[in-house]
Amino acid sequence: MTMLLGPDASRGYENIPNTFGTAFPDANLIDVTAQVGWYYFVGTVTGKDGSEYGVILMMFRYTLLPPPIAAGSGCYGWITSGARA
Repeated sequence: MTMLLGPDASRGYENIPNTFGTAFPDANLIDVTAQVGWYYFVGTVTGKDGSEYGVILMMFRYTLLPPPIAAGSGCYGWITSGARA
């Protein structure tokens, strides 16, 4: 869908901030105003033989429509109350 929008594909999304600040638990919420989201889990597991293994799970989210267009079409219905809208 964003390829159809051409140069305007990023219009309607929040700009990347010049400063960075993290406030938990809000930092863990889905930010629907961002065009791309990156979520990950890192941990270790222990096998039956006692060997430890590292686990990395990464998920990427790429929004198909800018928030104003998506909101107007009712595409935000899947968002839970914990997400930023």
